[in-house]
Amino acid sequence: MSSVSAAHATLQAFEKRDKREGSVPKKSGGRRANENFEKRKRSLLRKCNETVELYDADLYIAVRRKGKCTVYSSCFVSSWPPRQEDMETYYPVPIVMTPEDFRRETTDDKEASSLGEKGGFFDEPTSSRPAA
Repeated sequence: MSSVSAAHATLQAFEKRDKREGSVPKKSGGRRANENFEKRKRSLLRKCNETVELYDADLYIAVRRKGKCTVYSSCFVSSWPPRQEDMETYYPVPIVMTPEDFRRETTDDKEASSLGEKGGFFDEPTSSRPAA
């Protein structure tokens, strides 16, 4: 099998997996995709800055696409962002999230809403309910 056909087969496998898992469809690398990416990136970085200002949080985010990297850092000290070794000593233990966490979250939300566990009258405080 040539490297081109192997790459094509791999791409098809990823597309099938994405359809099965219901993930966000991949966009082509055209001009519109680049414009949309830049808009999303600006919006994300603006939200990061708002979060820092509103909640006095330290935030570091790096966005890399097609070899081009944009970094936002709320503070410029040698200890930020923390190194992996330093994070292992933090308490409470840092929460590390991956795309899989968001896929799971979306699935859990759908299951919960179909079972009546979210929204509706289930959120009422118990003190407002009539006594039995």
